[in-house]
Amino acid sequence: MTSTRKISLRAWQIITLFVLWLASMFLPATVKQQKLQQTVDIQQAKANYFYFLMHEAFIEGLVLLVLIAFALILYLMRKKTVTYWSFAGLVYYVYAFVIRQLLNLSWDGRGFSLATGGWHYFGWSYLAILLLGLLFMLALHFYLLENRRASFDIHLDLASGYLPDQYGKHAPESAKYKGQPVVSFPIRLTGLPKDASFVALSLVDYDAVPVAGFPWIHWLVANIPVVNGRVDLPEDYSRLAEDIVQGQNSNASFFVGEKDKAISQRYVGPTPPDKAHRYRLVVTAFPYKIGLKEGFHWNELLRSEEDLGIARAEIDFWGRS
Repeated sequence: MTSTRKISLRAWQIITLFVLWLASMFLPATVKQQKLQQTVDIQQAKANYFYFLMHEAFIEGLVLLVLIAFALILYLMRKKTVTYWSFAGLVYYVYAFVIRQLLNLSWDGRGFSLATGGWHYFGWSYLAILLLGLLFMLALHFYLLENRRASFDIHLDLASGYLPDQYGKHAPESAKYKGQPVVSFPIRLTGLPKDASFVALSLVDYDAVPVAGFPWIHWLVANIPVVNGRVDLPEDYSRLAEDIVQGQNSNASFFVGEKDKAISQRYVGPTPPDKAHRYRLVVTAFPYKIGLKEGFHWNELLRSEEDLGIARAEIDFWGRS
């Protein structure tokens, strides 16, 4: 049996391609043209393509830059329309800088000829610039296509950014089990995509790294149903809910070794030992139930989010020590 692995682009690869593309424009002898507009410094134009571009194709370059910038802004805003703009930039680049420029290069005044046309004035490094640019635009489009995710709103009842005490370290004894706060806080989700049928969540304390040596997992839940485009989790949902699956938190780790599932596979609230910690709640929407079983691990949820998630939202809050 053979298996295939999806090739995923990374942000640093996209940035590297862009830097290489930009740097290639300043290579010596990129442009060898003998006939240019009188306003262009011929010697400077011979030295690099960037100077030539700014004088001969400034509007086209500006339009392309705007399309790229707009696509990146939409990506940061997690808008689904991001790929429409990145695709528009790709198509525009192919038209303005590949097809039209190559036609101009091969036009000799009477017809198209590579022998007597514009290639006489340009070095072959110009072709390398076109190919690097095309590679960058393709990579950018597929990166945004692969990583696009819509967002939605998470509503929590916080007190000046802090989780209320009844869900954390200072919870009353009636809300604790084995000395741990086990009553989960209410969560409300709105603005979910129409094709979202279930959500999963993780609650992690990254400020635990200096104390424990790793981020501390407080709660993992999957296959929470979406009803009429929203989710309303009541207080103590972790202990009361049915037909969901909950993963192992850090109490199940080798360092703690808790065997009681009421502690190791349910919500356990913030109990920072040294100072106030900041906690991150991440919620991911899915179009259908994901195949996680009771007691799943965080890495399994992360893989499901990468491969199947259609929308994602997160919120940070503080827990009092």
